[in-house]
Amino acid sequence: APGTVRGDGTVAAGPRSGLGLTIVRQIAESHGGEVRLASEVGVGTAFAMWLPAATAPADARPTP
Repeated sequence: APGTVRGDGTVAAGPRSGLGLTIVRQIAESHGGEVRLASEVGVGTAFAMWLPAATAPADARPTP
């Protein structure tokens, strides 16, 4: 049930629209990154998002 505390101390989430990860993936990919997940029944799910390091445009870099 939504809001129910499980035996391991985690809280069961209520019904969702399912758009969160889709939006995260679209944002990551639009910036040249990616989202990965690993899931195991009865253990849980882990998500990781990678984004490339930003670099300043050549005209914005200080000159020596």
